[in-house]
Amino acid sequence: MNTTSRLLAVVIVLQGLALAALMLGPSAGLPQASAQPADSGVQRVQMIEQQRETNQRLQSLIDLLRSGDLKVKVTLPDPAK
Repeated sequence: MNTTSRLLAVVIVLQGLALAALMLGPSAGLPQASAQPADSGVQRVQMIEQQRETNQRLQSLIDLLRSGDLKVKVTLPDPAK
């Protein structure tokens, strides 16, 4: 057998393996993933709760700014950098 015949035999074997893999399908050996449908009601409740938390944090910042107790320290950038 010369080199061309050996390469042809290897190609035929590989094509046979590819055909067998296609016939068995993607589920051969690997479990299929099943996506759960999104529950829009739960997502909406979570979004509303997050918005309430954000509003509370913003209100505390507004209260701090209105109180006048905010202290700001201004520093100059380091010229060496």
